[in-house]
Amino acid sequence: AYEGYSEEIKRSAFDSEDAKTSIRREKYLGTGFDGPNKKKRTRDTLSRNQSVDAIEKIVEAGGRNLADIPETLRNLIISGRDYLVKYQYMPATDAEYGSDVCALEIPKRLIEKLESKGISTLYKFQEDSYNAINNGEDIVIAAPTAQGKTEGFILPILRQLLLSIQDSFARPGVRALLIYPTKALARDQFDKVKELGEAAGLSVAIFDGDVSQNERGNIYERPPDILLTNPDVLHYHLGWMQSRLVPLLTTVKFVVLDEIHLYTGSMGTNVYYILKRLEMESGRFQKIGASATIANPKEFAELLFDTDVQLIESITAKRGPVHFLMYYPGMRSKYSMIVDLVSMLQVGDFKTLVFGNTHSEAEVLNMLLGDVGVKSMVHRAGLSKKYRGDVEDDFRSGKLPVIVSTPTLELGIDIGDLNSVVSMIVSITRLTQRIGRAGRQGQESVAILALREKDPISSFYRHDPEKYFADIDAAYLEPENEVVGYYQLIAAAMGGKLKASQFGRHKGIIEKLVEDNLVRVSEDDSVRIIDADSARKAWRGYSIRGIGDTVQIRLDKKGLGERSMPMAAQELHPGAIYLHGGKNYISVDFKYTPGLGRATVVPHKDRSIHTKPLYSSMPKILEIVQRSKILGLNAVYCTLEMTQTVDGYVKKETRSGNIVGR
Repeated sequence: AYEGYSEEIKRSAFDSEDAKTSIRREKYLGTGFDGPNKKKRTRDTLSRNQSVDAIEKIVEAGGRNLADIPETLRNLIISGRDYLVKYQYMPATDAEYGSDVCALEIPKRLIEKLESKGISTLYKFQEDSYNAINNGEDIVIAAPTAQGKTEGFILPILRQLLLSIQDSFARPGVRALLIYPTKALARDQFDKVKELGEAAGLSVAIFDGDVSQNERGNIYERPPDILLTNPDVLHYHLGWMQSRLVPLLTTVKFVVLDEIHLYTGSMGTNVYYILKRLEMESGRFQKIGASATIANPKEFAELLFDTDVQLIESITAKRGPVHFLMYYPGMRSKYSMIVDLVSMLQVGDFKTLVFGNTHSEAEVLNMLLGDVGVKSMVHRAGLSKKYRGDVEDDFRSGKLPVIVSTPTLELGIDIGDLNSVVSMIVSITRLTQRIGRAGRQGQESVAILALREKDPISSFYRHDPEKYFADIDAAYLEPENEVVGYYQLIAAAMGGKLKASQFGRHKGIIEKLVEDNLVRVSEDDSVRIIDADSARKAWRGYSIRGIGDTVQIRLDKKGLGERSMPMAAQELHPGAIYLHGGKNYISVDFKYTPGLGRATVVPHKDRSIHTKPLYSSMPKILEIVQRSKILGLNAVYCTLEMTQTVDGYVKKETRSGNIVGR
């Protein structure tokens, strides 16, 4: 992480540094860069890369005067250690309001429950979605994080379920299915949905891989009105003849896909097929999507749902004033810059959420913040559910001032109020999700985007920051994807209800399955499985998330966490130093065969060293499907096999980045 900074020092790139920065640099980066024959440079007292005049002009262009900015934040801005690329003051905004909840045709107990939570009036987009769902329309709700999308869809669904309550006595089963992209988000939303459901006299349950057999038995015996789950559960059960869950889904009348903007690419294509497979069991159901701000919410939802949808948008949102800052590292690493920025925010008692984009970025940032006395904890996938829950609880209660997270907290998981967000570079769409967590109670907040050193994209935005705000992501998926369709149609055929005409646009995929002797098409248009064992093996061996096999991490014969291949091979090979939840471990054993992996680690006290794998990736074209020319270049659409080989590693000083061994 610090190679760039160290090389700059070696090339004597610094013109001036003050004593304070000298101490800070030694604290962050050590003195490994000082060779035995090198003189230490004389340090200037200013230690800045950007003048106060230049900073003041940028701030004024962004809508504020330095003198009007709170002192703690002003001190951070004028420090000048790094380049302030962009400042933008975003004034407080209020939402557009709709009708009072007491005017809704819902039970009085439910109204009282909403009012007890401070919800006495709906936002305009919530009222619009309430009316559209009650009118039977398929919709997509587009609104920023924490703006009340859940209330927008759950209130009309509760009303419709109450109006058809007699159906639940005649045909017991799940009548509304809420699908979340992750188990963590479903569980975070479960308490809210359950509370509102019970206030309306309806039952709510959750079904995922962590649900015990006893809890599953209760769901099978007494099906809830509303069930929260994820796409993985549906993919596993739909088509499985012995499933006790599928019979409960034949009564589904409403399906909600929350955070649908995450279903981009192949994951979205898988969800497209899973909804089709669900419809083969339940018949047509009303489709409701909830999305963050993306460029094409209506177009994307119509692709995913394969039907016309009405777009309902939140035009304005309730939010306190925001100071947005974009920084580029001043001849040091992004890690040093972020550690400094977070440290200065803590002087002002800012409750801060720091986002790294990867597991290792989050762990390194958390370690470095701890080294400079900032109390922080890491939150990421691969840590135990209890550990992540404890981190969320401590932050929510105020015991923990800083969380360093991967995108796990980018979604709507409740971690309470905060007033500053620091994020490594991501698209404006994802940044909007991240900074939407700050200032929700109307308080003044800070949002910082940290660009990367020696990175072409960061350099581009450094010189033309306005372009960053225009690069709004568009979500996409490919319903005709042959690879996804191949496995999804096997799963659909396993249920025995697949008709070739149901997937007319995918005729070529069905023909391929026939050619491979996995299915046959009967005269009545039914698609029947021929080789059940081969079909089942293909279905069960396919991951809808497109990730590798899971490698379990063991410590003293106990589970510590898990990583997926191929990253597991890079991070957990024998001799690898592995950061996990703020602690250091070293891998002493790594075993992997397709479908199963295990790594054994032991505690490692030396925090000054980390390892970096040496690996190569070799592509091999297995089959060329199509050849073409694009802008004069030969291009092929092909089946490609990638082989990644880890053949060694280097040891590095964490602070200086110097290689100390191989």
